[in-house]
Amino acid sequence: MKNRGLKSIIWNASYLIGGQGINTIARAIYSVALARILGPEVYGTFNYGLSWYLILLPITILGLDVLMSREVGRNREQGIEIISNILLIRIIITLLLTLASSIAAWLVEPDPDVVLLIIVLSLALLGRSLFLWGKSAFTAIEAARHSFRLDALLRPAEVLVGLMVLLQGGGLIAIAFVHTLSWWIQGFWSLRLLKQLEPTIYPRLEPVVAKKILKAAIPLGLTSLFATWFVQGPIVMFRGLEGFVPALGQLTLMIQVFLMLSSIPVAIGNAALPILTRSLIRQDGKSDLFVNGMLRIIIFIGGLAGLFLLAFGEPLVVLIFGPDYALAGRNLGYMVLILVLFSCAVTIARPSLAEGRYGVISRDTFFSVALFTGSFYPAIAYFGFPGILISMAAGQLLRLILLVRLHRKNHSLDLSTALLRPFALLTIAGLWVELLRSHSPYLAFAGAAGLMSAGWVLAGIILRSEIDLLSAHLFRRQP
Repeated sequence: MKNRGLKSIIWNASYLIGGQGINTIARAIYSVALARILGPEVYGTFNYGLSWYLILLPITILGLDVLMSREVGRNREQGIEIISNILLIRIIITLLLTLASSIAAWLVEPDPDVVLLIIVLSLALLGRSLFLWGKSAFTAIEAARHSFRLDALLRPAEVLVGLMVLLQGGGLIAIAFVHTLSWWIQGFWSLRLLKQLEPTIYPRLEPVVAKKILKAAIPLGLTSLFATWFVQGPIVMFRGLEGFVPALGQLTLMIQVFLMLSSIPVAIGNAALPILTRSLIRQDGKSDLFVNGMLRIIIFIGGLAGLFLLAFGEPLVVLIFGPDYALAGRNLGYMVLILVLFSCAVTIARPSLAEGRYGVISRDTFFSVALFTGSFYPAIAYFGFPGILISMAAGQLLRLILLVRLHRKNHSLDLSTALLRPFALLTIAGLWVELLRSHSPYLAFAGAAGLMSAGWVLAGIILRSEIDLLSAHLFRRQP
């Protein structure tokens, strides 16, 4: 990965993050409006419907976005064949899942209004899975600017139309229709753009290529499904608890924040995957530099964000969403710190994904999800609402530990500099904020931020030469 490779990562990641940033801002505005207008209970019901079909989304994707980037990075022509075959496979699976989701809702859910909501939202599966296929294809051929433009146009459009419908007296079903229609437009539009860029892309199924895809699909799909359960599962499991229905909206809001922010490390990792694949083929060691650098960046920036929300989360959430969401505000900082664990795991898994070690990653993710799911109800029974965060943190921490072990078998990792010392400083800073936030949130965050910043330099976690190198690449113009 020479300078050109680094620039490609930076620019494609910038487009992906930019598109996701627009999506995040639009969703944030939409979430605030829906939370205020609908109230915690109805808002929680709407997001329950979303979670129902979002849990199925990874099955339509099967984690094959990773395969697309990896194969294009190895051989562009063969990669395009794989992209085309994945398109037809995805369409077939999505149609079957849409039907299965609707039937399951009709059989399981006692409330007919919720059944209708789930059916309408399940129809969004086709459009959303098509766009995610297109986004992955754009990323694989290093043309992520096109997915950025679609996000920039259609995500704000859904918010505007949805709010207009809501203000005109439309209910949950009406805004669900808006949600579904917007994703259908975005999905088919991305297909049209890709056809213009690569005329050889069209839905097809070739036995040899399909066999290779399906071989990778099982472990990749399971990994994607397990990872999705980490964030959508709490809403589904929590809704069934008696006495916690009013708190569902609180949890939903926190999960929404997690989902919005988690797209950033995922976007960077996806943009890096084709380049990391070429780097591993050349064995130039640059993939190790990527991992070691990204882990420290994630812990520093994500840690500061989590500490800030620990100190100021409750007043900020009350100001934006209203006093009904104070519980979410008090715990939002912890959710962001869990996101730091998630982001580190996403980053450290990328070289192993580039090598095709799908089965081991799937196994490690399964163990992590099993711990999270198994500890969910006992943790709530003992700790109450914070038990959700404890079970999530336990699962994400185990996942990170297992992926670190896998990475170190084949790659170099400065464990002390990249993980142990940064997390030790973050833990100390978190304890400082927890002790002082009820007395003086300003002093709590200022002290923690100072500790993190000074500690990063004094503990030798970041070097001046690394800052100069990163600056030199970031401020060069796009080639």
